Amino acid sequence: MNKFTCSAIFALFLASTTFAQSFKGGIHGGIVTSQIDGDKMSGYRKFSPYGGLFVRYPFGSEKWSAQLELNYAGRGARSDDGNIRTSMGYAEIPLFVVCNLFHFPFQIRAGAAASYKIFEKTETFGIVLKSNDYGSWDFPLLVGVDYNITERIAVDARFSYSALRVGREFYHNALNFGLRYYIAL
Repeated sequence: MNKFTCSAIFALFLASTTFAQSFKGGIHGGIVTSQIDGDKMSGYRKFSPYGGLFVRYPFGSEKWSAQLELNYAGRGARSDDGNIRTSMGYAEIPLFVVCNLFHFPFQIRAGAAASYKIFEKTETFGIVLKSNDYGSWDFPLLVGVDYNITERIAVDARFSYSALRVGREFYHNALNFGLRYYIAL
């Protein structure tokens, strides 16, 4: 290899190492409590898991950052008496703008997601029915807050609501509560 090639490889390696140190990432997970607006069953009675990976990149200053996630999120609804349950699982990719409040330990976030339905089922009086009453895609708007317990562990709460209908006249409405663990990148 000539000197130019060696220098170029070294410069790229150095630049990528410097650039990579700006990123923060990790895993997160918790519980979703949800309802479907428009289905005549009200209340956040459907509990499901959520979890995934995230990466955050600061821009401008350390006060502002962008966060991209890859998640699984359960959603659905449950009747008052528990005899009717609708369950759905989504693979979703949320993108947030994050603002650090008071430098530490609070952050607030707002963003949007593209969610693709992996499965859907309705259970009525113990009988499982395969249904397709809801569309394959959901595009929720999200807001949330994090509270850092330590430098690597945070509690997370967020609210999401479908920006567009998911089916005939339905909208997903969900509250997520969970933990976030930062892995140094």
